[in-house]
Amino acid sequence: MRNAMFRKAWPAGWLLLVMTALLPTAARAQAWLPDPGRGSIYVGYEYNYVHCTLLPNDQTGLFYGPYPVEGSRVAKGEHYSQIVTVDLDYGIRKGLAVTAHVPYLASKYVGLYPHYPVDWKNIDDGNYHATLQDAEVGLHQTVLSEPFVATPFVAYLFPLQSYASDGHAAAGKNLRELKVGAALARTLRPFLPDAYGQVTYTYTAAERALDHTMHFNKVDMELGYFVTPKLSLKGAASYVRTSGGIEWLRGIQNGILWIEPNFAKYRVHHDRLANERSWRVGGGAGYALTPRYLLYMYGFGTVYGANTQSIWVFASGVGWNFAAPWART
Repeated sequence: MRNAMFRKAWPAGWLLLVMTALLPTAARAQAWLPDPGRGSIYVGYEYNYVHCTLLPNDQTGLFYGPYPVEGSRVAKGEHYSQIVTVDLDYGIRKGLAVTAHVPYLASKYVGLYPHYPVDWKNIDDGNYHATLQDAEVGLHQTVLSEPFVATPFVAYLFPLQSYASDGHAAAGKNLRELKVGAALARTLRPFLPDAYGQVTYTYTAAERALDHTMHFNKVDMELGYFVTPKLSLKGAASYVRTSGGIEWLRGIQNGILWIEPNFAKYRVHHDRLANERSWRVGGGAGYALTPRYLLYMYGFGTVYGANTQSIWVFASGVGWNFAAPWART
């Protein structure tokens, strides 16, 4: 009896509450939207750790600063960041919602290869440097509800303040970005009545910087399962492919060190202009204390990458469902 009642009722409230909280990006690119006048706020904490840089090919024997490359990986010290995030998800009218995301980040680098060892721009001095990072606002419109839920969206990302964008401890790329995409999702009835799946595609165009215009293609895949009406588990995978930037290429030709021309020219800005290719996988759990309050935690890591960092993330936080006075009961 409990399972029958649960399967009838859970897609409306529990699904939205848990799904949008398990990963912060889900709240900004989801297929299911809140009802008019209703929304959610999530406050989270993230801890990020990077040890290895992932190069686009085997560069064994070469050195990046004092660090030797092993295969396509080089350990260039330790990168740490701690982030406090605030996310808003609010229904404007039926099938239309707005989202917002604001992060406050503190990052540091500990190692022998700082980007700026002597001048005033040095943020790789072993200390934490904190800043407001990039805010994002988005608009989502559901265009199909059966047999799948299909929700296109558009979003705009912009720096909240100027910050250093070059260096291991850089807070971000300090660029404005326009994002368009769509989320496609459905429950897995009748095979797994208490589960759902979702795929989200996002295309991002960044403002031109240093003679380059970056384009990002990203696919997010997720599968969630409600163990009980309050406890849910989720697995997720994310693929990113970037174009318009540079490859982090070095090599030996005829006994002479060869460096890819764009990498040589823009070496100081290689993080900002990276042609990233990566797969990251992870999962999490959410527990609804009440229909209004939820606790969540998740983690993910890099399983493949080129022109990027091997990042590992752990996060937790709390979600709160709210209703405006004019929202329907």
